[in-house]
Amino acid sequence: MNYVNIIIAILLAGFLIASQKAGVLYNALFLFLAVSVLTHLGLLIYQLMKGQFGIDYWQQNLIQLGHSYWIKLLIIGAFYAFIAFYNTSRLPEFQMGEGLYNGFKYFVIASCIFSIAYAILPSKQVNWPILAVMGCFCLFMGKEFIQYQKTTFDNAITLNNPFKSLAVVGQGGNSVLYNHHYPAISQRYAVDFILPNSTLDADGMPSKKLTDYTCFGAPLYSPIDGEVVSAESGLPDVAIGDSDKANPVGNFVTIKHSNNVYVLLAHMKQNSIALKVGDKVKQGETLLGECGNSGNTSEPHLHIQAQDHADFRKVTQTYPIYFKQNDKDTFVRSNDTLQ
Repeated sequence: MNYVNIIIAILLAGFLIASQKAGVLYNALFLFLAVSVLTHLGLLIYQLMKGQFGIDYWQQNLIQLGHSYWIKLLIIGAFYAFIAFYNTSRLPEFQMGEGLYNGFKYFVIASCIFSIAYAILPSKQVNWPILAVMGCFCLFMGKEFIQYQKTTFDNAITLNNPFKSLAVVGQGGNSVLYNHHYPAISQRYAVDFILPNSTLDADGMPSKKLTDYTCFGAPLYSPIDGEVVSAESGLPDVAIGDSDKANPVGNFVTIKHSNNVYVLLAHMKQNSIALKVGDKVKQGETLLGECGNSGNTSEPHLHIQAQDHADFRKVTQTYPIYFKQNDKDTFVRSNDTLQ
């Protein structure tokens, strides 16, 4: 049984690490919760059928486990509490109908409560390999949550809202948990924007039609003063669910603001960019083009980053971005809104 526990622990660790590296930890944890609930429910039914929860069973196992029981309960409780907080705070309410949003939120909370409640039941032994993985995961999540709170940077670049209307941050922040760009040095402080109420069809589900997305075709204005140093406008907008990985940024405009500071706006609409290299642009005034769905993208959105090189393929550093909002320079994070 010990070897089985070690194998399961290795598989769980690999699943969590691979999901985080791929930028889909948030999605993977939904799958983990579903499997976890079904497994615990099956075990609970089996144990009830075997009559394992009599008073003698509780007394015997609690005495046998001693401090190990409370250590197990503490780690499992923290593990599911982190998952519940992360997945509910990460839910993109602006992309979901109220019913869908509440359904996912209540599923996460109920699943975590059920899993913690199941852990209260004493067992004949403590699965230390699994607890070790859970404990490491808790340390990782705690570190990322603390890191995520940082919103002040010495080398930040201040930009205007390129939409000039209410926009929502899909990906952004100082943590891999809330910003899938963060692990890549060349995209670390990039921000993905969408427009609210932009992705639902009549059934409240994500639409498959580009024209249903209010982002698609929305005008984009220069977020900073500078000069256009590169641009691409001829790539097609891909269908929802497809991706052009050969041209990751799709149609784009790169603006030189100063030495070693360039601003890239990516995934723009095909043939919407009228600017050419050498054109001067004015912050908040110059129309750059339209938001689209070109390049390596899952849905219409704007990818924007401040970088140290004109060529995105040669970027070695991105700068944290402040956006002007209510007379303040604000570092935006996932699910934040920008006026």
